[in-house]
Amino acid sequence: MSSGNTARDSASLSLDDIARVRAIFGKVCDLPQKERETLILAECGNNPLILSAVRDLLSAHDAPQAVLDSQHGEISRQLFKEVDAQPDADFIGQYKIRSVIGKGGMGIVYLAEQSNPQREVALKIVRRGWNSDSLHSRFDREIRVLGRLKHPGITHIYEAGTADTKDGPVAFFAMEYVHGKLLTDAVVAMGLPLADRVELMAKIADAVQHAHTKGVIHRDLKPANILVADVLAESVAGDSSIRSRAGGPQPKILDFGVARVLEPDTVHTQVTEAGHVIGTINYMSPEQLSGDIDSIDARTDVYALGVILYELISGRLPHDLRGKPIAEAARIVRDDPPAPLNSKGSLRCDRDLETLVLHAIDKDRERRYATAAAFAEDLRRYLRNETILARPATTIDQFAKFARRNKGLVIGLSAAMLAITAGMVISTVLYVREQKAHQRADAKERLNAAFKEYMIDGVLMAANPERKGWDVKVIDVLDDAARELHQKFGNEPDVEGNLHADIGTVLNEIGRYKESKEEFLAAIPLLEKIYGPNSVEVITALSSLAVSHQELHENEEWLRIGRDLLQRCEAGGSTEGREWLSAMNNVGGALVTLGRIDEARDVLARARLVAEKDPMQFRSSLGNIYNWLTACESASKNQSAVLQMRQTNLEFMIKAYGPDHRDTLAARANLVNTLVAADEIQKALELVRGLPEAVERQFPPGHPARAHMYAVSGTVMMSAGEFEEAERCLLKSYELQVREAKDFDWFTETRIKLLRQLYSRWPEHQEKAKYWSAQTVKSRLMLATLGELTNLPAILTVAVKSCNDAGVVLSRAEMIDLVWSFRDEFAPVGHGRRSAFYANFVRMAIPEGQTSHVQESLIIANESLDHCVDLDGSRALVAAAEEATKTPPAAASPK
Repeated sequence: MSSGNTARDSASLSLDDIARVRAIFGKVCDLPQKERETLILAECGNNPLILSAVRDLLSAHDAPQAVLDSQHGEISRQLFKEVDAQPDADFIGQYKIRSVIGKGGMGIVYLAEQSNPQREVALKIVRRGWNSDSLHSRFDREIRVLGRLKHPGITHIYEAGTADTKDGPVAFFAMEYVHGKLLTDAVVAMGLPLADRVELMAKIADAVQHAHTKGVIHRDLKPANILVADVLAESVAGDSSIRSRAGGPQPKILDFGVARVLEPDTVHTQVTEAGHVIGTINYMSPEQLSGDIDSIDARTDVYALGVILYELISGRLPHDLRGKPIAEAARIVRDDPPAPLNSKGSLRCDRDLETLVLHAIDKDRERRYATAAAFAEDLRRYLRNETILARPATTIDQFAKFARRNKGLVIGLSAAMLAITAGMVISTVLYVREQKAHQRADAKERLNAAFKEYMIDGVLMAANPERKGWDVKVIDVLDDAARELHQKFGNEPDVEGNLHADIGTVLNEIGRYKESKEEFLAAIPLLEKIYGPNSVEVITALSSLAVSHQELHENEEWLRIGRDLLQRCEAGGSTEGREWLSAMNNVGGALVTLGRIDEARDVLARARLVAEKDPMQFRSSLGNIYNWLTACESASKNQSAVLQMRQTNLEFMIKAYGPDHRDTLAARANLVNTLVAADEIQKALELVRGLPEAVERQFPPGHPARAHMYAVSGTVMMSAGEFEEAERCLLKSYELQVREAKDFDWFTETRIKLLRQLYSRWPEHQEKAKYWSAQTVKSRLMLATLGELTNLPAILTVAVKSCNDAGVVLSRAEMIDLVWSFRDEFAPVGHGRRSAFYANFVRMAIPEGQTSHVQESLIIANESLDHCVDLDGSRALVAAAEEATKTPPAAASPK
């Protein structure tokens, strides 16, 4: 129907027709999308005007920001016009109406004057005549959300209630009125340069992070929902909140009407919204456009922040979605690359800023910034000319995107690319193999030929779409190729064994210890069969396997491998060589870690006597021996001896390797930690400066050493009271950890612990202290095994104490409720430890007498078993949780 016909026909709607439109709208607006159409057709009968009117109103309801756009038709414009006039009364409660500020799908906002206290306010009311439960639910939700948010970047709510009018009671709430302009208008009007726009964006991200820490996801961030205060006008009005601590204008986020509150009482809302698209299309993430509410979390808002920054820089949006239906818009956002950021009319930005923006709007939410705080910090890191955390898309990412857009071209070029890549790989393998002098030339040639076949046919040619389709992922190709090693080379165990060992070595080097362990476990039996149980090949592979166990904190297995190594060395006649010293180091280190200090000291002292005969030849082993002997002294509380040995070890490493070698940097970090423990903070500060940056030069992106060194630096800064720098380092350490780790592990738990300690010591950061204390509890719920029930009440004690230290009085029961309120963020659907989280939540809550969420937790724990990283362990936890519900709870632990 043309707009002209709609305009003419709208006049033919009678008052009864309008009432019928409203009634049908009220019935269907809360239904899932798929159920609406059937009921609409049944209710509207054969009246096309009513059918058109209802559909127009539903479009306005689902996208309230576009209610009066022409695309929604003249009928909806006519219907809304009826209720958009000034209210019949000059007052609503104690508020005198002055003018209309704005209109949306659910309400009207007036500029009003409050009588007591006397001030200007923005007064929001539900549209008169509209009684949809959904509209009132959104209105009530916005009141609750704004009531819990206290931040200079978010409008404050003053009062909420109901006022009597001649047409009946009117729901309203009064909030802070900000003199200013919408974000995009403000930056143009103020002529803000690029750096100021970036800083303004960082302030917006700060406000969004505050909402996230309160369990609120906005879901409709856009320039039209962000005001920038007029500094002069607000200063005259006496409002001190318009300037942030960093100076400059203060943005204010509005409209939390469609925010998602991660609390138990929002279950109904989440269910009724399934299948609806909530938000503004141009700023919606791919997962939001898909309608999958379970995928919506903090990273959804991060995506919108990235789009807004893109717009502030370029003056346009990443994708042109004008006039596109939802399905087509979703496809474009999901599949098409954003337009180049630097183009005609844009502010010129450098590669770092472009990388930062593209990182925020990455189509894969797993590759975006994990939090709005991380986005804000990277923006400020950029402004300080420091290295940003965001990384450009890897070559593999870029190739995958290119291949999707240019399928025919990729097929034509694949053979040439494979030949070049294979040549590079084979050259590298040849170089490595040549270092193994014991191998015969013919064996090398055969291994390399087999490796060539494996790389080209098993890995690289898998990119051919005829084999695995267009959407094949590189990691899937590698996994498949690894699994096919035995099938391809089952009759050539030397080839298969060496390939497994080489892959394991590479995985160890880049910090993928779980995967490397599996490769060595596959390689060692094959190498034993070919070279013998006490051969150099087998001992080298076992030594690397020991490293994997060490890094994974699998200490008993580490000790077993170390002793096995020692026996093989001695059986092979090596009692003082490099392999023997490596075995002694593994045994001694594992004993130290297990707390068996006297045994460890004897082993390490024996190894030290051998290594010091030729310190430069055995420098790697000697450095490790010094390190573990120092740990022995530390366990004995001999602080002065520990300091002396750490200093000696660092000096030896500098002499042996130079100041920037990996082992030297590790020794430097160990000395820093020891200085902090000895309360020699100033010396630690001098030594830690530049350490993370030095590690970044030595270790590749993704290596866990990077996250570790930022944690070391943050710990020193925290001890020195340099809280802002400590926060920067510890947040970066946490983000590096969660970005690269495939599973939630002990290292992630350690990063969370440090952030909890920071905010418990940092005045005026009570909300962050609460959030990271709750994260600490989450960590234990994720990781606690069947025998660690006693750890759960202990961690509650730690978390509550941290809050108390920060000035937040919180009981154990309230901490449990806080953890529960964050459950969707802490253990989202599909998470490998979701089942463990909910099972352990039951095991923690029941002894505390907190049983309100127990049954729901058990249901979720059972439903989540399909995604477990440790299925047997999770099943045992669920069984223990179910058993715990059968036992009457003991008296709650002391507050």
